[in-house]
Amino acid sequence: MTRDRRGFEYALEPLRNVTDWDMTDAAVELAAQNVEVNSQQNKVTKLSTSLSLARSEVISQRQYQTVLHINVQRLAHAYMLQIQKTLILATRQLTNIEKERDKTLYRLNELRKLAESLDRNKQQAVEEYDQSMTKLMAQQADDNWPQRLHQKKAS
Repeated sequence: MTRDRRGFEYALEPLRNVTDWDMTDAAVELAAQNVEVNSQQNKVTKLSTSLSLARSEVISQRQYQTVLHINVQRLAHAYMLQIQKTLILATRQLTNIEKERDKTLYRLNELRKLAESLDRNKQQAVEEYDQSMTKLMAQQADDNWPQRLHQKKAS
């Protein structure tokens, strides 16, 4: 049975609303950061693949060529060094992005805990309100009992 709760007001409702808004903002921010992490991870993977392909190409050239061309080797090593530097920077960026994402995820989890706590508190307040209303209605019925008894005798 649904009770009439028209007189019930939850004092922490504004805080609950702000928490909902903050959770929504954090979830949107987390989604954007996840996209950024995936993009950076793809970049790191491509760089890593390029570096390993360049290394395997240099190794295969060394195995099949008896005469080594110094300029070709120098260019290949410079290319690998450039890819390696770029890979290191991309990996650092990925780590920083992941740290920011983890902070956002932690904040979102804390907001969820707060929201759940506020929901439990609201439910408890509703139950207390229902009990007080039931007690009030019973008290009013008890107070009206002598009057109803008197009305029955008079009719």
